[in-house]
Parts: sequence; structure tokens; C-alpha cells
Amino acid sequence: MSTRLAIALAVCATPLLAAVPDGWFPFVIPLVDDSNTLVSVAHMNATPAGQEGFLVCRDGPFVDGKGRRVRFLATNLTFGGCFPTHEQAEQVAALGRDALTRMADLRVAGKAFTVSEYNHPAPNDFRAECVPMLAAFAALQDWDGLFYFDYGKPAEGEAAERVNGYFSINTDLTKMAFLPIAANLFRRGDVQAARQVVRLSVPAQQVAELLAKYQGDVRGIWQAAGVGPLAPMQHRVELELSQGDKITATQPVQIAESNVTSDTGEITGDARDKQRALFAVDTPKTKLIIGFVGDRKVELKGFSLALAPGAPAWIAAAVTAMDDRPLSESQRVLLVLLGRVGNQDMGWNADRTTVSRAWGKGPGIAQGVRAQIELATKQKPIAKALDGAGAPKADVPSQAQGGRLSLTTGPEQQTLWYGLVAQ
Repeated sequence: MSTRLAIALAVCATPLLAAVPDGWFPFVIPLVDDSNTLVSVAHMNATPAGQEGFLVCRDGPFVDGKGRRVRFLATNLTFGGCFPTHEQAEQVAALGRDALTRMADLRVAGKAFTVSEYNHPAPNDFRAECVPMLAAFAALQDWDGLFYFDYGKPAEGEAAERVNGYFSINTDLTKMAFLPIAANLFRRGDVQAARQVVRLSVPAQQVAELLAKYQGDVRGIWQAAGVGPLAPMQHRVELELSQGDKITATQPVQIAESNVTSDTGEITGDARDKQRALFAVDTPKTKLIIGFVGDRKVELKGFSLALAPGAPAWIAAAVTAMDDRPLSESQRVLLVLLGRVGNQDMGWNADRTTVSRAWGKGPGIAQGVRAQIELATKQKPIAKALDGAGAPKADVPSQAQGGRLSLTTGPEQQTLWYGLVAQ
């Protein structure tokens, strides 16, 4: 690992990402902000903290003093994740070989399961998928806590306006912009837990032998029982130690192609063509589209997105009801839309896998996405571009008629957040 790091640091970091390229714009999300704007999810936390008593584990999940289920969404892979290959960098295109499904292989039946450290490190071009994909997948698996690594802090004397390291999310626009979406997907429970549970039983006395046989890869044990790598995208999975002498699973699950839908029908992943790979979440209160949209129109129930010519082929987009109503009835809707994000004057290596120490300068900049968005709604919302604190700053071209809102986004609006608020 030290050799790999030394090689990475020795690479000449070129070419540069120009200060503010055409179609990009500066955007800053405040490091400390307690304003009650559209993007705030502070209402999810009880005040004062601890008023519901101590948290305990009961039959697996965490519950508070009143017996109510509690989930954690907070911040806290390996160092090699900082220098991914292009195949590893984009998780949507690596379904079945991705970190999410591999974590699911380790869930122990009857125990609370939390992810204590997770990140798709900067400057990965596809890292906007990190926060919402983990939240959606964790909700499907009915996990108990997520901790993104790590919140971080700016260098001494430096404004919190640029990505200054691999892991810090506090100044990474791709992570911070999607935290309200993640909170609704996971903590609010917009994504349902999988309906079926696939349980792997492993003979307790054979654990050491099996880990040696499969070189520490638990996935090999799952596959020996007839459960393929895409099973966690379809069903909830868990393992137990048994007193038997055979590896067994409650049911075999084999998905031949990298095209899978959860048993709830809410999550789909299609990586059959890596250049058109998509991950989508379709629930009544939140919709999510991540991947290579390209020249097609992506349609979910009551929501569609089509990119204009010249828009980035890979995007991350989400729309969510911030008032806990179905999107079609919501009076306060948040739209998140972005392509690539970086700093000014970042210095990439020739393979575009790292910038080494050439992080560039702030404020951070984002690639604008020109797109046509349609949302089914019974309301007549006004579309506004929001600033980094979530406050409205400018009107967005839109039209509400016939039960649908249509709006056009673009780099001139200089935002990652849009508010769709009923009149």
C-alpha cells in the first residue's frame, strides 16, 4: 500500500481543470447553518436530545425508551478507494461487484447492522452516487445505521469552500447536496424493506475452514449455497451460524444479467451496458435517478427526466417531498440535480484516477445540467433555484397545467438545489 501511495504522489497531476470551465459555476454550502429552509431535515431529531430515553437493541433493531424504531444517518473502504480504477469508480456500472452488495453479505441474523465508515472518495467523478445509493440500499436491507466517513474540517485559516481531501464530506458538494435525500430515503423510511429474507446457514465448526477455502471472501460461501452476488439488490440477506454440517440457504437466488429489481418494485439497477448503466428508486415520496442517462428519457411513476444535447451523460438526480406527503400532493418539493463537481484548478493525473495533492482552489464548482423535468402534481408549485443554504434566489422556467409541472434546468441557474413550492 505504501508503494502504491508513493507512486500516486509521484504522478504529475495534469491536465488541470480550468478555474471555472464553460457550463460550470461556483456553489457553496455553508459549513454551519441552522436556518429552516427547504433542505433542512433537523425536524427528524428529537429535541432536547435524549428525551425519549436510552437506546437499546431489541430483537435486532435499535429502539428508544418508548419502543420506537430508531435509525442513524451520520458521518464518520479502504485507503485504496482513493485511487480507484475506472471500473471500480462507478458503482452503478459494477452491480454485483460493488461495495454495497458485499457489505450485505456480512449481516448477521437477529443483530443490529450499521455501516460505520463509508465513502466514495474525492475526486472520483461519480461520487455523487455515494450518499443516496447507500441510503436507498440500506433501507431495502433494513439496516440500522449509516455513518459516512468523515465529516472533516477545512485546513487552518482556510474557508470551507473546496474539497481538500479524499474523505471529508463537509465541503464536498456531491455529498452534502444529497443528504436531505438520504435522510428521507433511510430515516423517514421512503424505501420499504425487502419483503423476502434470504438466510445463509453456515456450520459453526467449519467457519475457519470455509474462510480459508474462499480466501476470506464470504461471498464465496453464499455462492456455494446457490445465492448469487445480485441477491441483495432483490431481497434482504443475512447469515447465521448453525450446528449442522452443510452450507444451506433458505432459497437459491441466481440473476443471470446485471439487471435487477427489488422484490418491493422500488429499486432497479441495470448495468448490462456499462455506458448506459442506471440505478433508480421509485417511491411515492422520493424518486432517484443515477447513471448514464445520455440521450434517452428516463421515466418513473409521475416523474421524468430528459437531458438536452450537450448535457453531461452521467448525472445524479432526485426529487423528494419535504413535507412527508406523496409527491403528487406535496406542497414543498426539493429537486437535486448535478453532474461532475470539483475545485478550480484541480490537477488530474493522466489516467484521471487522482489529483494527488493538487486539489486546486475554492470555491467549489459544479457542472450545470440542462434538462427537462416533469413531475405529476395536484398542486401549482413555483420553481425556484436555491442557494447553498437552501433559500430561494431566482425563478426557474416552469409551467404547471394538466396535473403536471414541467421545468427546464441549466447551468445559468447556478444551483444544485431547486425548490418546487405550492403557491
